[in-house]
Amino acid sequence: MIVAAGSSRNNSNRVCVVIYDFEPRGVQRVQIRLANEFSSLGYDVDALVFNCSGPLLSTLSPSVSVVDLSANSAKSAFFKIIKYLFYKKPQAIFSAEDHINIVALIACQLVPVKIKCVVSCHVSPKLWALKPKFLSKRWYMVMLAKVLYPKADKCVAISSGMKQEYLEILGVNPDKITVIYNPVLSLNSESAVSDFQHPWLNHPNIKVVLGVGNLSRIKGFDDLIRAFSLLQSREFLRLIIVGDGPEMENLVSLSNELGLREFIDFVGYSPTPESFMNLADVFVLTSRSEGLPTVLIEAIGAGCPVVSTRCGGGAVEIMEDGDLGPLVDVSDVEGICEAVHQALNNPIKKSKLIKSSERFSSSAIAMEYLERILI
Repeated sequence: MIVAAGSSRNNSNRVCVVIYDFEPRGVQRVQIRLANEFSSLGYDVDALVFNCSGPLLSTLSPSVSVVDLSANSAKSAFFKIIKYLFYKKPQAIFSAEDHINIVALIACQLVPVKIKCVVSCHVSPKLWALKPKFLSKRWYMVMLAKVLYPKADKCVAISSGMKQEYLEILGVNPDKITVIYNPVLSLNSESAVSDFQHPWLNHPNIKVVLGVGNLSRIKGFDDLIRAFSLLQSREFLRLIIVGDGPEMENLVSLSNELGLREFIDFVGYSPTPESFMNLADVFVLTSRSEGLPTVLIEAIGAGCPVVSTRCGGGAVEIMEDGDLGPLVDVSDVEGICEAVHQALNNPIKKSKLIKSSERFSSSAIAMEYLERILI
C-alpha cells in the first residue's frame, strides 16, 4: 500500500527496484538479487512489481517491501509508478527492461522531486533498436529510447560491449554510462549437491554435457543437439537440457530425427539449475545473442567447465577471452563439438573457475552500485 509522505524532499535511505514479475528469467533474478543486497546494506527497499506471480517470489528477502502495481503492461503501470514516486520519494529507481525503462524515465521527469533514474539493458540494443519498421510499435519505442535514455542519471551497461551500443545506437553521454556486471549468487555449495539425484549425473562411467536456459530459438539449443550428435563414443556421453519454452517440441523432434532420444534428457524447468551444474562434466552455452548470460556465470561459479559461443561481448568478457574455456563462433556446430571434446578431455581447474566468478557475486556488485550511483 502506498502512503503519503510528509516531506517534499526524497527519502535518502529508500530505493526502488522495478520487477515485472517473479517468473524464472534472468532479468528477474538480477533485480531480486539487487533488492536483497540493497536491503542487507541498510536501505529501505521497495520492489515495484507489475505482477506478483511466479516461483521467484520466494527468493525475495522478507525485508524488501512489495508494492503490487497489478499491471499487465508498462502503459497500464505508468500513473501508478508516478503516484508511487510522488508519495514515497525514493532516492533512486532501478529499472532493467527496455519498455519499463522508458516509463520510469518519463515518470521521473514528471514528479516534483529529484529521483535518480538508473536504467539498464539486458537485451542488446542491436536486436531491438536498429532499423525498426517505420511507425511500428518498435519504431516508437526506439524513438523514445533515443530521446529518454540520455536523460537517465545513469545507464548501467552489463558489459563493455553493451556500453559501446549505448554510445553508438542510443546516443548516451559516456559520462552517464557505467559498466557493472549482473549479480550472481555463489552457487558452489554442498547443499546444492547433497540431496540431488539424477541417474546420469551420479553414474561413475557417464560424462554429462549440460545446457540450461529458455528453449527459444535465440538460445541455439538446436545447435547444441547437432553438435552432440557429432561427438564420438556416445555410449559414455549424455546430454541434459534444463529449461522450458516454445522450442521444446521442435527440439525433441530433432533429437528423434538424429537418433539421440535415449541419450538426451529434457528435464524441463528447474528452480535449482546449480544442482546440475555442480555435477555436470561440461556446460555449453550455444546462444545466438546475449547481453551478459547469467547461466554462464552460474556454471563458472559452480566450478563446471564451460564452452560458449561468441554470442556478444558479455560472453567473451565472462570467459576472459577464452582463458576460462573454449569460445566458438555462433552456430558453428563442428566447432562446438570440438570445443566440448576439448573441455571434457582437458577441463579448466574448478578452483580457477570459482575464483573468477567472485567478480559477479551479489554482494560485490551491490557495493559497486552503492559506490558509483547511490553515494
